[in-house]
Amino acid sequence: MPEPGVQSVARAFHILEALARAKRPVALQELSAALGLSKSTVHRLLACLVDLGYAEHLPGGRYRPAQKLAALAPDPHPAARDHLRLVPPSMALKEEIVSYRAECIAAKSAMDGTGGLASAQTFSEYLAAVQAGAREETVSPGHVPATTLCALRPADGRVVGFANVRHRLNRALAERGGHIGYSVRPSERRKGYAKQILRQALEVCRALGIPRALVTCAKDNIASAHTILACGGVLGDERPGADGFVIQRYWVQTE
Repeated sequence: MPEPGVQSVARAFHILEALARAKRPVALQELSAALGLSKSTVHRLLACLVDLGYAEHLPGGRYRPAQKLAALAPDPHPAARDHLRLVPPSMALKEEIVSYRAECIAAKSAMDGTGGLASAQTFSEYLAAVQAGAREETVSPGHVPATTLCALRPADGRVVGFANVRHRLNRALAERGGHIGYSVRPSERRKGYAKQILRQALEVCRALGIPRALVTCAKDNIASAHTILACGGVLGDERPGADGFVIQRYWVQTE
């Protein structure tokens, strides 16, 4: 029989293997049943794995592998792993979207392109607002119809970012908001995801019949400017914004 310490290590590896095999975040009781271990044992080992950075504890009590675990093994298909897909927010993505909101709040980061996620009181309210905001007949007064999409990484089910594509411009959007608002989860930045999100959002613009999309950013936001330029943006002009910021207005051909 293995020594107690060795047995705990072996059980921890079994938990990591189960998390890696799962296609979605896993609940404590599911791991307990799958591994034939008591919930208290699984909980103790999971707490250790979370502390070490190999597992992530999500809102709702579920767990999934953390990025530190993925870094241990070389990925033979990194491009496929990092590919994003824009999909509508849904109840199936609730945990990921709630996690995204919590991470942005903790980082004091704006949630651009999320369709009002920051102010929603409940997730059901958020989904209803996103759906209503996409149609001319139900959009809130003073707003234009807009399609809100999650940037999903299919390889692990992670919501990496958001994009909000406005179907047309009003006066305010023509000044500083533009056709597209987007953001990336704080922990997933500097990985090229912003470019992927913007490129795919421009495809949505094209599908909506918008031949020339306006994308804006603050002049001092060098990273956003580089992203827009990399996606074909051409600087149109600069205009004064709120709080002394200068807004750069870029135009991107979608056809």
